[in-house]
Amino acid sequence: MPVKRTLILIMVSSLLGLFLTTPSLAAKKEPKLIPPAGDPAAKGFMTKCAGCHTVGKGKLTGPDLKDVAGWAPADLLPKIKLMEKKTGPLQDEEISALAKFLKDPKITDRITAQEAQMALEAEAKYEKGNEKKGADLFYGQTSLVNGGLACASCHRLQDRGGNFGPNLSSVFEKMGATALTSACEKAQFREMDAVYREHPIGHQEAIHLAKFLEVKAVKGTIQEDPTPSSVMTGALVTGLFGLGGISVFYRKKTNHLPQRRRDAGRG
Repeated sequence: MPVKRTLILIMVSSLLGLFLTTPSLAAKKEPKLIPPAGDPAAKGFMTKCAGCHTVGKGKLTGPDLKDVAGWAPADLLPKIKLMEKKTGPLQDEEISALAKFLKDPKITDRITAQEAQMALEAEAKYEKGNEKKGADLFYGQTSLVNGGLACASCHRLQDRGGNFGPNLSSVFEKMGATALTSACEKAQFREMDAVYREHPIGHQEAIHLAKFLEVKAVKGTIQEDPTPSSVMTGALVTGLFGLGGISVFYRKKTNHLPQRRRDAGRG
């Protein structure tokens, strides 16, 4: 009897082990989102479009693109072509791929997968985003490596910063880390291009800035309260541009006055 009982226990244990290790029989785990090996259209959207547009998350500097899925290709393709002034040259195949991407019912899933893919790539090459470093860059406590102005020179974050650009308090909620990092780095907006064309924000700096804006959106406050030297620099630069414009305007105006009136003015 003991021998029989031992054999039965061995058989039961073997069957149980087979059940637990067989994929079709074992309890299935929640599948992990694995980004596709390559989705050029999604990557193109994230790197060239997502800095200005969302799909279903509301308007940024450009409109929400959720409704373009219903557009006819004849209407959509020319609109994408017009974006070259912001993105740079687009090949016909890129434009066609972006149009198909925007009309894909699974566009949200593809964006999510591409964000995951780009996050993995960034983790392999760059330091993880740091809230404190991002705050120092934003407020000008740490100078940008290429000499650009601190973000707070133009942008307000909740109750602090400038008013020239849009308030960034809720920008992370609309854009997410990947698109926001791209927007910081590429500076495709007209006003930003003029400031950062010769002084671009580095990718590592953009990662830190995006992390700070993410945490700021969640926490609402940060313990540090830096006094930004670059914010003062931004105000000074803005003031100098304004005085320069007034000076040019005045010279042009006085050049149109009769010589007699100009001489009288000098006297």
